[in-house]
Amino acid sequence: MDRDVERTKAHVFVVMLAYIISRQLKKLWATINLTVQEAINELASISSDEIKVGIISYQSIPEPKDLGKQLLEACNISLPAALPFKNVTVATRIKLMSQRKSK
Repeated sequence: MDRDVERTKAHVFVVMLAYIISRQLKKLWATINLTVQEAINELASISSDEIKVGIISYQSIPEPKDLGKQLLEACNISLPAALPFKNVTVATRIKLMSQRKSK
């Protein structure tokens, strides 16, 4: 029973946190004619490119599209030009699901 109570509390916390973040983003992006979900989808298109020069690697972040720039500026966020390359494999949801099925 205690485990169910803790899980419920954790769920309520996550939902309330998401609601607060969503409201804050809606305020920050009020002058931009997009929903919060549309804005997040636009920002999700920002990616990085791996650049190799000899034995040195780094990740370059291309300049976002105009809309992406506008969204980031509204939040007072600036992206770095490059990130150190860590050679880390990211486990996507699809990879995780296939790994679970094979066990």
